Amino acid sequence: MEKVIEKRLFIPSSLSDDDKAVGFQVTITGDDAHHIKNVLRMKPGDYVIVCFADGSEYTAMISKLDETVSLTLCERVESNTELPVDVTLYQAYPKGDKFDLITQKCTELGVSRIVPVMSDRCIVRLDNLAAEKKISRLQKIAEGAAKQSGRSRIPEICLPISFDEALSGIKSSDTGFICYEGNDTRPLPELLRGVTKGSVSFFIGPEGGLSFKEAEAAVNAGIPLAGLGRRILRTETAPIFVMSAISLLFC
Repeated sequence: MEKVIEKRLFIPSSLSDDDKAVGFQVTITGDDAHHIKNVLRMKPGDYVIVCFADGSEYTAMISKLDETVSLTLCERVESNTELPVDVTLYQAYPKGDKFDLITQKCTELGVSRIVPVMSDRCIVRLDNLAAEKKISRLQKIAEGAAKQSGRSRIPEICLPISFDEALSGIKSSDTGFICYEGNDTRPLPELLRGVTKGSVSFFIGPEGGLSFKEAEAAVNAGIPLAGLGRRILRTETAPIFVMSAISLLFC
């Protein structure tokens, strides 16, 4: 009889030896344990999918339920839900709850890492405490979206950095570009042509767009400016557009 898998769990560690994984015991605590016991009302003998930090996946059987949930790994699952490229989104910090939407949808589309950037025209300015709280919230949104979309990994949500730091990160990528609504841009399909592996990084500006000084700094750093078509997209639409274009390369 085919196993019915109702739950996907992420474990923030890796197995040291995949050959010894079958029969390995895993203990689940916290919100996941509560969800399994009290929401899904699962029982010993039911199955879940366990995803480890290295991207490996296993079916696991619930062996015991008490204050925690004990799982026994059964067999490795070959997953093909991750993109073959490592994608980092450098997102100028937007106002309101726009970052929630950006995080959710870009996670569904396969982003590996999301880095908030404090650029010249950002309206929101966060102190360290506010930034940590917001990043914690975004990480939970990313986890929920990763579970819903069947991913093997949860994207990393980083603490905010400066625009200059973002330039350095983009420049070090195999393929990097800054999305810009002004002149002297290259079409996005041209910049993505031939991308099959490695790392891809891109920057999306805030509601007010990229300042002339920032655009000039990007050009001086040798980073191309990418055009996203004939229309100007909102800051929350642009990263979803770019992630969709990257995902389309590997459909």
